[in-house]
Amino acid sequence: LRFENTGEVSFPESVQTQEELIANMKAIAVGTSLFNVVAYETPTSTTGVKIGEIVTTSECLSSTFGDSHFFVQHQRVEEDWAIYPEWLDDIDAARDCGASSIYPEW
Repeated sequence: LRFENTGEVSFPESVQTQEELIANMKAIAVGTSLFNVVAYETPTSTTGVKIGEIVTTSECLSSTFGDSHFFVQHQRVEEDWAIYPEWLDDIDAARDCGASSIYPEW
């Protein structure tokens, strides 16, 4: 999955203070589409299928919820390689992983 920016929101490239960041986030209107969620069949697929959007449903605010209650479970890529070993042939360790080699077993 890839989260592709919709372009509806942009932030300055320069470093922001916490107050500036919070003010910029509060300026995002309810109903703003932040990202398209796009699925790709393989790691080297160049064409994806949009399967959803990340859209604000309320005012953006600062809280500790993300630090204490929101967790995302990640799956090890080696599990994908076990199911689709042919994907290993398409991986450039340096380009795709920033490594000198990859290890399909973990």
